Amino acid sequence: MFFLSALMALGGNGTDDARPSDGGASAFGCLYDFEAASVRTLANLHENTRTKVISQFRQKGSIEDGVVLLAGGNSSLYYYSDTEVDFRQESNFFYAFGYDGPDAVGMIDLKDGTPYLFIPDYDPNYEVWNGVRKTMEQIEQQYGLKARYVSQLGETIKEINPSVVYIAPPPTGANSAFDVTNETTADMPVLPGSRANTKSVSHLRKEKRTSKNAEEKRLEERVEERLERTRPRMPTGDVQSLLHEAGYVGKQDDSVLLTAFALARTAKLDTELEMIEIASQVSSKVHDALMRELVGWTHQQRKPFRRSKSVYEYTIASYFQEQCYKCGLRHQAYIPIVGTGANSAILHWTDSTAKVNAGRDLMLIDAGAMYNGYVTDITRTYPANGVFTPRQKDVYEAVLSAQEAAIALLKPGSAWTDISAASDRALVEGLLHAGMVQGGTADELLEARINRLFMPHGLGHSVGLDVHDPEPTPFKRPMVEGDVVTVEPGLYIIPLLLEPAFKNEAQAKYLNQPMLQDMIDNEFGGVRIEDVLVVTPITRRNSAGHKYLSTAYRTVDEIERAMRGHQ
Repeated sequence: MFFLSALMALGGNGTDDARPSDGGASAFGCLYDFEAASVRTLANLHENTRTKVISQFRQKGSIEDGVVLLAGGNSSLYYYSDTEVDFRQESNFFYAFGYDGPDAVGMIDLKDGTPYLFIPDYDPNYEVWNGVRKTMEQIEQQYGLKARYVSQLGETIKEINPSVVYIAPPPTGANSAFDVTNETTADMPVLPGSRANTKSVSHLRKEKRTSKNAEEKRLEERVEERLERTRPRMPTGDVQSLLHEAGYVGKQDDSVLLTAFALARTAKLDTELEMIEIASQVSSKVHDALMRELVGWTHQQRKPFRRSKSVYEYTIASYFQEQCYKCGLRHQAYIPIVGTGANSAILHWTDSTAKVNAGRDLMLIDAGAMYNGYVTDITRTYPANGVFTPRQKDVYEAVLSAQEAAIALLKPGSAWTDISAASDRALVEGLLHAGMVQGGTADELLEARINRLFMPHGLGHSVGLDVHDPEPTPFKRPMVEGDVVTVEPGLYIIPLLLEPAFKNEAQAKYLNQPMLQDMIDNEFGGVRIEDVLVVTPITRRNSAGHKYLSTAYRTVDEIERAMRGHQ
């Protein structure tokens, strides 16, 4: 059992900045050799990211004697248990303060840029269970800010006496800075549709407790008492409640903060790029290793899978995570997507329960690790037996062509709409070449949106602290230096999309129905190729205007050579 949130609260390695000293390929070694970022490097990074945030507030005409107040992620438990949920810091909070512990609050004084970190007042018994936490002085030295307890927030705000406090609006989505189980006070204003309008789990527990007999009440009280001894004294979860408790009655503005952070996070700093590149390189090496190891099982060689008569999707997912963990990258950017056969056409398949058919299945593996809070997002697709069939190769080459057409246009000043259009055209040309569509030109197929029957998702997204980093204008702007994006075309055989199209006269005339039906019946699945790239200045040494951060084997020849053990 890993108490990761407790390690983070102690200022531990929650952002994955350590790795084993063995950089080789031994049983305990890392597949990629790199130098871990120093504490000073990380402190400097977040000092610079804070500067970008402050600049965005000032560009938006924010009041100079205001403060930015942001709550970090909360520690939480699984439903009605005392088992901790694996903690991950809220991304905007981490961007501004670099602190990876739960239940903290951060503040920036816009007048002089002074950062404050407010951490929970831990009960002494907390250290019995979780270890000695860092002192305030150690925290200040490590993170380069003023450290105080959450209970001191009120007096600190009174000292600064801001004319306005900039806060985030109450969260409404799954990626929340606040845990939905936290209490909200009835007199606190909340936005319509906010989760804050719902009753918290703890409130429901209290309501339910009133109907229980005396013995059940005593039992619950003993459980709550035990949890109280080992939990930190947590903030109430949202900054409006914190300000209310602190006695602040001044102006609050929730219209600026999220946009300011999104704009600041768009173009990455050099140190951010280094973090993303390490995450990408480790993940790429693991993708490469997985190609070699998987075919070893199908050929009954002495490989990691040799003790098992069968390989399942979860076997592959666990291998990927294990190899990343050996490099000190303990967290994944997202739940690995591992699909075999028909599951490779399910865009976000995370069940990973199916058995791999080594004789004919395509394997789609969409997985990437996290390093110091920064993530990557890489997808590779290849046959489980290491050799593409002619049909698999045609589909794969169509997707690869679509990716290369897009990447060729990726540079400063380019428009994402043009990049996507080039990819769409290459994809339909690949469909025509493969014989999957017929009876029309590329223009006619695009006009009929035939490409969307085979690729029902966008071409890519921003990457950074989140796998889908915030993009203020959803790429309705030119690309700029420092943009980090994925380019991830795909081609999938999805019955739910194709079967209605067979009955749609406007689309059916372009579809090779016998061929596509055969692919459906034989559970062909799908192909996706995804890489992470950064937009770079155009120079003599790099006229392309971009750089690959992910480098896993990509062409048919590279993959087949690797799976034959030649790379």
